[in-house]
Amino acid sequence: AIKQKKQILLEGAHGVMLDNSFGLYPFVTASNVIEGGVNIGSGVPSKKIDEVWGVVKAYTSRVGGGPLPTELLDKIAEGIRDRGYEYGTTTGRPRRVGWLDLPAVKFACQLSSINRIAITKIDILSGLSEIKVCIGYKLNGKKIEFSQCGYLELEKLTPIYKTFSGWKEDISKIKSFKKLPVNCQKYVKFVEKYLEVKIKIVSVSPERKASIFV
Repeated sequence: AIKQKKQILLEGAHGVMLDNSFGLYPFVTASNVIEGGVNIGSGVPSKKIDEVWGVVKAYTSRVGGGPLPTELLDKIAEGIRDRGYEYGTTTGRPRRVGWLDLPAVKFACQLSSINRIAITKIDILSGLSEIKVCIGYKLNGKKIEFSQCGYLELEKLTPIYKTFSGWKEDISKIKSFKKLPVNCQKYVKFVEKYLEVKIKIVSVSPERKASIFV
């Protein structure tokens, strides 16, 4: 198929920070889930991979234990959890949710050589008066990089936030990025600028065709 220049799509099943080698041990899975794991799992050599897409929720979620510096424990969390249906597929257990953690996402992008991003569930943030994103951390009053942190440090961090005004509109039927509420566009553009990776898809609902190609 490669020699015939056919399109091949390989999909991973876990978040980068669950990677067995580079994730936040011991809160990891049993295999390598970064871009390098594709070579091991499929036999496709790295030189034959043209694009690496990262799929990123517009907020952060986590199943079970482990560090979640931006975790929300209030009514905002309940709203995000219910609207986003953040419950375990088999157990129904509520997932932990928090604001988008950009340093963690940027680190994941670097680990996996991600050069395209699809941001999903941004419609879940509709209706919030303000939306925060984590842009850094402090530990004992001093700034610290994500790459310097193990899980013990991450559990003690104080997130540094940038706050955006929210939007009230229902965006689930919108088909063009330019027709999204201005504040929604600002949010997406900021994420793209911070990550230094192009956001090529913005998903505005669970429907299959509800993806805006940017």
